[in-house]
Amino acid sequence: MDTYTKTEQRREALVSRAKLTARERAEKSRAICDALMTLPELRDAAVIFSYKALPDEVDPEAFDQSAGKIACLAYPVTFPRGIMKAAAPRSTGPDAWTTGPYGIRTPVLEKAEIIEPEAIDAVIVPCVAFDRHGGRLGHGAGYYDRFLARCRTDAARILIAFDAQGLPRVVTDENDIPAQIIVTESGIHRVGFG
Repeated sequence: MDTYTKTEQRREALVSRAKLTARERAEKSRAICDALMTLPELRDAAVIFSYKALPDEVDPEAFDQSAGKIACLAYPVTFPRGIMKAAAPRSTGPDAWTTGPYGIRTPVLEKAEIIEPEAIDAVIVPCVAFDRHGGRLGHGAGYYDRFLARCRTDAARILIAFDAQGLPRVVTDENDIPAQIIVTESGIHRVGFG
């Protein structure tokens, strides 16, 4: 596995994730959300950067519904050239959301507040593949790595994924920012660095 390219590792992880049924994804997502609710890094956060899931991803919606009562929740809005910003919707109504360029639910910018990366206390990070060392592979556009590089160094980086997406070691390079905490349906794993 160590000699696989990022593209090959993505393909393998996507195939593994696709084998999960919709019911399995929903049950596992709920277990992951329950675990997220126990993390002090999230309970104590005033501003959390989450995401809206694609159909085959871990869905953090149950966590967002709970956390949104006590914290400011922001979500990704993508722009050309790999730029991603955090936007916090001003309302919970359906008119506060649109469909972004990748088919992802995205806040309507005119009905949201842009949150600077430095104001974010915790980032919930999706992935295509991960390893237990904090390594993460996204879809390859680099949006999250560029965004995380602009966040405070003490902001918690919390990766959520299904166990099926795990690999022994993902291929990373100097631009890849590792997760500090990994949450899957089987539990919470803290990576041994700050």
